[in-house]
Amino acid sequence: MLQIALYGNNGHQIQQQILVNPRAQLVAIAGITKDSLPDSLQSDDLIVYSSLEELIKHPQLDLLSLCGPSRATQPQEIIQCLKAGIHCYAEKPTALTLTELEQVLAVSDETGQSYFEMAGSIFSDPYWSMRHHVLNGAIGEIVQVFCQKSYPLTDWRPHSESIDGGLTRQVGIHAIRFAEQITGLRLTELSVSETTVGIQEQGDLKRASNLQGRFSNGGLFCGISNYCNPSSFTTWGNDHIRLFGTHGFMESTDSGARTRLVLEDGSDTEIPQLFPSSYEEFDLIVDFLLDQKEFPIPSRELIEPTRTLLTHFSRS
Repeated sequence: MLQIALYGNNGHQIQQQILVNPRAQLVAIAGITKDSLPDSLQSDDLIVYSSLEELIKHPQLDLLSLCGPSRATQPQEIIQCLKAGIHCYAEKPTALTLTELEQVLAVSDETGQSYFEMAGSIFSDPYWSMRHHVLNGAIGEIVQVFCQKSYPLTDWRPHSESIDGGLTRQVGIHAIRFAEQITGLRLTELSVSETTVGIQEQGDLKRASNLQGRFSNGGLFCGISNYCNPSSFTTWGNDHIRLFGTHGFMESTDSGARTRLVLEDGSDTEIPQLFPSSYEEFDLIVDFLLDQKEFPIPSRELIEPTRTLLTHFSRS
């Protein structure tokens, strides 16, 4: 049984995955109230600590899921966990700078404790099936890719990038992930443009960003991220992905509501979905830590899109 703790509520936590994984048990929390948890997790045995420092001293703690109050302080919080002998699973972005990211990964290697960034989108369909078909040559060699990630602009959006990482690092990263993880290619060139149009409050919050780059095979990438998705839209995140290859194109629109595979032979169909079609990232982590079962994509490879993006910011 994997003993789990939660710290903070600034991001996506893993309560629902704990509910359905019989080999994980929530034993302690900090920076998050008991009342905010599902009823099934509010046991009398659950211990509430007042700080991260106290939480990581909990006996026999295996994994800490970290969604702390500030991404600016998150790298040092992750390092604290790792040095305390606890595996860590943290909200994106891991860090705001490339130097801090490398420090986290170096400490993970030094301590032998695993670090995972919350990066499970690729394991859900249609994205997992798209990756399978692209890597098996369904549309030939990748020539050009377009990716979009759009969220609503809400009153609770932080107006300081230090809190959640900012638009490009915590929303635009999805476009980079889709591009690299579906194609299996790395972006060797990347440029980013941002705008504050439509933002009235003071702070460094951006409203939209354009991403443009080149893959390792010479193919081209363009992506957009923004806070322009109407809250009335059918999905909270408005995702579009189009991949053009030498033999045809593939697309997923409206967050997977519609898919299309069009080939030179005249076929025009929905993207064939795999069975089993997807994985839960948290389940993969449990299997990895308890059984040493490898991820479908190496866990360290899942963080490469963050390195790609932070490398750009380190140069700008």
